[in-house]
Amino acid sequence: MSSSSETNSSGNDPNNNNNNNSILGDKSTTRQVPKWLELFPLELLSKLNEKEIQSLVGLVVHKKEMDGKCKPLQKRDQKTNGPCRVISFDGGGIRTILQCVIMADIVEKYHNFLDQVDVFAGSSAGALVATLFILGYLPRDVVNIMSMVCSNIFGQPKQGMESTSSATYSNDLIQAVFYLFLGDTKLTDLNRSLVVPALQLAFKDNTIVRWVPRLFHNMNPTSSQDEPLKCTDTPTCSPSLELPDGTTKLKVSDLLLRTLSVPGAFPSHQGYIDGGIFCNNPSMAAVSLASNFKRVGTDRIVCLSFGSGLFPRAMDTKPEVKDHNMPLSGWQSSLADMYIDSSTELVHQLTGTLLSDRYHRFNPILEQEIKFDNTTEVAGLVDLAQSVVINDQWIQEHWTKTTVSP
Repeated sequence: MSSSSETNSSGNDPNNNNNNNSILGDKSTTRQVPKWLELFPLELLSKLNEKEIQSLVGLVVHKKEMDGKCKPLQKRDQKTNGPCRVISFDGGGIRTILQCVIMADIVEKYHNFLDQVDVFAGSSAGALVATLFILGYLPRDVVNIMSMVCSNIFGQPKQGMESTSSATYSNDLIQAVFYLFLGDTKLTDLNRSLVVPALQLAFKDNTIVRWVPRLFHNMNPTSSQDEPLKCTDTPTCSPSLELPDGTTKLKVSDLLLRTLSVPGAFPSHQGYIDGGIFCNNPSMAAVSLASNFKRVGTDRIVCLSFGSGLFPRAMDTKPEVKDHNMPLSGWQSSLADMYIDSSTELVHQLTGTLLSDRYHRFNPILEQEIKFDNTTEVAGLVDLAQSVVINDQWIQEHWTKTTVSP
């Protein structure tokens, strides 16, 4: 990978957006790929337009700078009497900047905070945040990564007829970005447990085909006799739980593309769409899987959950509409937000009920609605996150303790 001062093979500065010649050359001729792009398969690059290529150039340069500070988390043995620490990140697109900034403030006080995590969980964009932390990127660098990635992707919606006949955004640049950070890394290659939801659109179940919510993870399932668990249609092991036997070849980049595929915004990936459809807050999913597959009682689980900002919504309560007696068309503008907000809040309540004071959640109130693809509000999100008060008492009483009282 070259530094920012190097030029490409044609003599053009890769950081100069004013180059007249296409970086990849005319599509009708043999492509002359600059040295710094040799890291990428040509099939990925051939899908990108000039602006997307320039975006990738910037990410390559910044990644090289960040890699010098990057320290991947190492494998972690679960102590018999120690707490099982779970950290969870909601989906929310650009609003996941909140999570990264708050985490940066925590790590400034508690330097080994992330190294103590046993199970990471993330939904949609939150899955990318979780993965970057496992890879060892510093929280403040993850802020920059998320800002750059979201700005480049959401800044290039489709135009013309294509904008009305297909998803708003292409996932071609996302695939190239994920290849840059992850290469061919598989889910089972990660040194920490990761839980990621995605909705499978057509699951073949004996004689029927149906959509199924799936929770992908890389935990080692063992029975009390240390025998691998068999996945059958039971409450404790359903087709929704993708066991390691089924994910040994699953690339992390493909998993992230699955859970990031917001319907209407992006095309589906490998027959999967956004995990936020059914599990935007994956904290309970992570706690449940940790208890089951790590053989840890819930009395030993500590969970820190990160929301992506709460924008208070409510239906009109004026006397003339108090019964909300209206056709479906009157509800349609609110239903998607209603589904996601209510399911996210329910998971928060249930996880808190299950874990009691061993559960804590950051989810600052938004003064205005910020859509997942609104990249103009990054500065405001950073300011809001920096105003959040870190609960030192909770961290010291529950997170940093090395043993759990019986």
